[in-house]
Amino acid sequence: MSVISGSINSCGSIAYVPQVPWILSGSLRDNILLGKGFDTRRYEEVIQACTLDVDISTMIGGDMSHIGEKGLNLSGGQRARLALARALYHDSDVYLFDDILSAVDSEVASWILEKAIMGPQMKRKTQLLSTHNLQ
Repeated sequence: MSVISGSINSCGSIAYVPQVPWILSGSLRDNILLGKGFDTRRYEEVIQACTLDVDISTMIGGDMSHIGEKGLNLSGGQRARLALARALYHDSDVYLFDDILSAVDSEVASWILEKAIMGPQMKRKTQLLSTHNLQ
């Protein structure tokens, strides 16, 4: 979106979660932390809110498993949830979600809406969610 007139001022940090997420070639944990320090409590909360805990339990090496270039070892839904987890872990002030629920089934989407997008970590945060699914 371009500014036609006037200006846009932003105070604080902004997290953008695209419909097609960018995935680092590295471990699942590296992709979530993305250089930020490891906080066990916050990490576990985010993993559960994004329903990645079940996926991690089935991976050899858990969250330290190498997920491959562009996340080739992950499904589309796992990549979307990983990108969401990264954004939540970084505790931004503003969140922009671009149709992030399109890659997951309705049950997982409901969980993510309740536990992640509308969950306790998102209190006092500004959020913009675009979606094609109106259910």
